[in-house]
Amino acid sequence: MLDFPRWKVWIVLLVVLAGVYLSIPSLIAGTPLASRWPSYLVHSKINLGLDLAGGSHLLLEADQRDALKTRLQAKEDEISTELHRDPRIEVGDISTADGRLSFLVRDPTQVDAAVERMRKLSQPLQLTGNRDWDVSVVDSARVVLTPTAADVTYQGVEMWLDTGNQRPVKARFYSESRQLLKTAFYRRWRDELGTSRPTEVVIIDGLNPNLVTVMRYADFTAREIPESWLQRDYLPRFSPE
Repeated sequence: MLDFPRWKVWIVLLVVLAGVYLSIPSLIAGTPLASRWPSYLVHSKINLGLDLAGGSHLLLEADQRDALKTRLQAKEDEISTELHRDPRIEVGDISTADGRLSFLVRDPTQVDAAVERMRKLSQPLQLTGNRDWDVSVVDSARVVLTPTAADVTYQGVEMWLDTGNQRPVKARFYSESRQLLKTAFYRRWRDELGTSRPTEVVIIDGLNPNLVTVMRYADFTAREIPESWLQRDYLPRFSPE
C-alpha cells in the first residue's frame, strides 16, 4: 500500500479544489445558475475553440482548369443567346480552343456590331481598368474573347464558421503555392441595414505576422456605388463623402 506524506495529499487536494472552483463559471455559463453566481467570486470562463464550442471549418480551394472550363461554357451559352437576338448575327461554330472563345462572323459588315455586343457582355473588374473578357478581332472576321483575371486572387480560402449562427469567425487566404497570405478575424457583430454584419476585422499578414491591420466600420449607409469608383485610374481622385 502506498503511503504519501500528508503535505503532498493536501497539495493535490488544494489543486483539485482550485481547478473545480475556476471551472465553475464555464460550467454554469448559459444556465440560470450563472445569474446566481456571486459577483465577488471569479467570473473568468474558458475560451473554447470552435472544435469544442460547436463550430465548423470550411476549406475552399479553386481548381483553375475546372474554373476556366466552367467559365468558358457559361460564356459560350451567353454569346450564343446574344448573337441570336434581333438583329441576328450569323456566325460559325463557337470554339473554346486554347482557353479562349472565338467565332467567325459570316457577314464581314457585321463584325463591328458583333464586337460591340461582346463588349457589352463583359463586366468591369473591381479596382482595375480592365474587364473580365478581352474582345479582339483576328483575320478581319474572327472575334476572339480572352478571359482576364483580377489583379488579386486567392487560390484557397479556409474559413471557420460559428454553427450557431453561421457567422464567419476566422478565414485564411492562400496563394496558388499554398503560401499563407493573410488571416482575418471577424468581430463585433451588430445588426446593420437589416442583417448582422461584423464591425471589426483584424487582418494579420501571412508573411510578416507583426503586421496587423484593424478595420472598424461604423455609420452604415445604403447607397449606389458608381462604376467609376471601381476603376484603378479613379483611386487617386477618390474622396469619400
